[in-house]
Amino acid sequence: MRGHRSRRLTSIDIGAWLFRCNPRSWADGRSVDGWCALPTYRLELIEPAQPAVLWVTGSRGAEPEPGIWMAGFTTGEIDPGRDGRRPYVGLRMAGLQAPVPRERLQADRRTDRLEVLRVAHGSNPSYLTPEEKAAVEEMIGGWPDPIGGADAWCRPVG
Repeated sequence: MRGHRSRRLTSIDIGAWLFRCNPRSWADGRSVDGWCALPTYRLELIEPAQPAVLWVTGSRGAEPEPGIWMAGFTTGEIDPGRDGRRPYVGLRMAGLQAPVPRERLQADRRTDRLEVLRVAHGSNPSYLTPEEKAAVEEMIGGWPDPIGGADAWCRPVG
C-alpha cells in the first residue's frame, strides 16, 4: 500500500492561518508583526486581512502552556527572508486575554481535528478550517477588527 497523499489546500479551506511558535524564540509575548514560515505553496494562498493565530508549541506540562496565545490578521506581505529559505509572513497580532490551551481544543469536538493537533510537526503555516475558526472565535470572545488592529482588542499577556 502506498503512503497517504493529502490534497493541496485552496482558499476555500482556510478559515484562519496558524503559525507555530517555539516558546524559546518568542521574545516578549506581547505583540507579533510577522513570523517565519516554510517555503511551500501555502504562502501563495496568504492574502491581506486573513485571520491568523499564533500557536505556542510544547509538550504536556510545558511552560508556557501549549495552545493558541495570539490572534490577529495577516498583512499580505511576505519577505523571502535573508537566506531565501525562511520566508517572513507579515502579521498583526497581540496576546489574547486568556490563551486557549491545547487540552481545551482537543476536548472540543469542533476543534479536536485541528491540523496542528493531528500533525504535530507539520507545515508552518498550518490552518484552521472555517468551522474550526468559528469555534476558536467563540472561545476567545470574538476576533479583532483588522481596521482597528489587534491592539484595539487584545491585551498583552504577562
